[in-house]
Amino acid sequence: MGIKMRMLTVEVDPQVCNGCGLCETMCPEVFALVGDQAQVRVNRVPEEVENACLEAAELCPVSAIAVRRHVEPVR
Repeated sequence: MGIKMRMLTVEVDPQVCNGCGLCETMCPEVFALVGDQAQVRVNRVPEEVENACLEAAELCPVSAIAVRRHVEPVR
């Protein structure tokens, strides 16, 4: 059995996002406010900011951030 790599990705739903900027304030390494919408800046959330990213998703006032956990085998 190979080693597994844990990975976190996030997505912002543009139909729900109200552009408040809370996510960018809490985790600017992952989120950026572009105009009046938050956007994800990275494909994979860096491990060192995972907690801040998860907190931003949890505190989003309109629940516009979806968090996905992936486990991939390392070859």
